[in-house]
Amino acid sequence: MKTKTKTTNRKKTDEQTHRIYEALKKAFPSLSAKESEVVYKKDRFSIRVCVIDDRFSNMSIAERIGMVNRAIKHLDSEDQADISMVLVLAPEELDDPTDLMIKKFFEPES
Repeated sequence: MKTKTKTTNRKKTDEQTHRIYEALKKAFPSLSAKESEVVYKKDRFSIRVCVIDDRFSNMSIAERIGMVNRAIKHLDSEDQADISMVLVLAPEELDDPTDLMIKKFFEPES
């Protein structure tokens, strides 16, 4: 089955990333309106996700991941299995220039 793929600044999105984005947007309404800033395909079987939410302040990583898992649990198993990277950040954590995971998400080709 062929799917429409959209590339934005080297970040690919398609129907699969859109389904993931929509599930996350329901649980995290303050997510960016620009889908590729939240979820994109690195390659055919690798999807990267970044959820930035004020509620993550003072929460453990496990609590944050739990919130994301609840948001995507209704997606089919293939969509879930293709997610290879999940960043769960409070807004104040974006300012760390030494965090390589943040850099990899926002500058995927660097």
